Amino acid sequence: MRVAIDVQAIQGWSSRGRGIGRYIVDFVDALIERDDLDLTLLTNPRRPMTAEVLEMAMRARVKSIADDDWSRDLDWYIISSPFEFDLSIDDLWPPQVRGRVRTAAIAFDLIPLRYSEQYLSNTHHAVTYMTRL
Repeated sequence: MRVAIDVQAIQGWSSRGRGIGRYIVDFVDALIERDDLDLTLLTNPRRPMTAEVLEMAMRARVKSIADDDWSRDLDWYIISSPFEFDLSIDDLWPPQVRGRVRTAAIAFDLIPLRYSEQYLSNTHHAVTYMTRL
């Protein structure tokens, strides 16, 4: 099975060392260990290559999300963190997979949804969060 996962959450300054960043590192490590997956890790060329991504690149194929060829014959696309608010929807869910490739997203942080009066009182933040949910 051909699977691509974006690793932008571990390239970003706000998520890399936090819970979602650590979770994605562990999740990707587990995917790499599976023999039944043809795995591609997708990086964002506008974000830095971190030590975590470089280490993963020694064990799995890495491509830029800006490349055109990574989505060919793909069975699954995984969005590692839809709540990377500095990234566009096109960065997180590229047009070449929409409506064509089964997609899953890891919704790691649902605290803002549970405590919306505290975290989503700003209309812009609320709309942005709910759009990505």
